[in-house]
Amino acid sequence: MNASNHDGFTLLEVLVSFTILSAAIIFAFQISSSGLNTLRVAQERSREFAIVQAELTHRIASGSLEDGAVQGQTGATNWRIVTSALNESDSNQIGVRLHVVRAYGGENRALIETIVME
Repeated sequence: MNASNHDGFTLLEVLVSFTILSAAIIFAFQISSSGLNTLRVAQERSREFAIVQAELTHRIASGSLEDGAVQGQTGATNWRIVTSALNESDSNQIGVRLHVVRAYGGENRALIETIVME
């Protein structure tokens, strides 16, 4: 039997295949981690939207939507509703801007900007 005939893989071939497999596994974990983070942010924004939408609906139904600002807290979400008449001649159109301040980031951003007809 000739000494140059080998059955199996060399050490170098095994190391290269393990390196490629490791890189593929790390890449897969990074993609899943990024996807989970995006899902968490989407769920948080959806929850914030539901809170401010419910608060706006409550204020419209109770007739307490006047010029000025009202703020409050629901759970860990701080919110602020800023309202102002859009046109003095047509006072039944009110511009509404709802802000949310995130507890974990302190970010103050307008979540909803809309026009309400009274």
